[in-house]
Amino acid sequence: MLTLVELFFDALSIGNEIERDRRDDRQRRRSWGKVLTYTVWVIIAVIALVLFKLV
Repeated sequence: MLTLVELFFDALSIGNEIERDRRDDRQRRRSWGKVLTYTVWVIIAVIALVLFKLV
């Protein structure tokens, strides 16, 4: 009986760790998405400035 209770709580802790890992992955992807978005906007601004100087 005690072993079943231990297995139950082990399963809960493993589930919590998996959820925490997924949350960390989502936050990491979200931050990389922001970096990529800002990078694209900077590249567009630089290209626009270069084209403006050429004209």
